[in-house]
Amino acid sequence: MEEWWKADDSAILKQLIKVVPAFKTWEIRKRRSVMKHGGNMSTTSMILEIHKNIYLFTKSRYPWLKNVPQNWPLIVKYIERYAQLTKIW
Repeated sequence: MEEWWKADDSAILKQLIKVVPAFKTWEIRKRRSVMKHGGNMSTTSMILEIHKNIYLFTKSRYPWLKNVPQNWPLIVKYIERYAQLTKIW
């Protein structure tokens, strides 16, 4: 985790990496609250919510990025490819 956090990546990817723990913490607390009050929330739905939040953050923070995927690993690959293209310019 520490290597990932300190990796020399693009500025966009660094910002995304820094918000992921906040999204995870939020969803864990939300799941705990739902279950505490008698509800049910699956791990899969929690993971999908985290992916959705990352996607929405990316779209709102960087509106010029087109066709951003909705899955976290694919978003990382997309941003890495975008960063490589901007370095070429």
